[in-house]
Amino acid sequence: FFHPLIIHGSGVNRTDGFCKAISCHYANADLCHCIDVRGTTQEHLYDEIRYGMDEETASTLNFDVGDLWKARSRPWNKKPSLNV
Repeated sequence: FFHPLIIHGSGVNRTDGFCKAISCHYANADLCHCIDVRGTTQEHLYDEIRYGMDEETASTLNFDVGDLWKARSRPWNKKPSLNV
């Protein structure tokens, strides 16, 4: 895997084809936490995620973006930060 800012020997991609990318984020579950973005300039992100769910599912789950990200996260130390 190559980070776009790493200089490597494979050269520039000169194809007309689709370039694939992998993105990940490493964070310490004890120090990092999600904040409620409703009422901020990033509320549209919350709305976009909620739009992907039907209204019944979102209300049944008492939908919270922070809980969604915690549930989708994978712990590297084998200790999940959220008991799902």
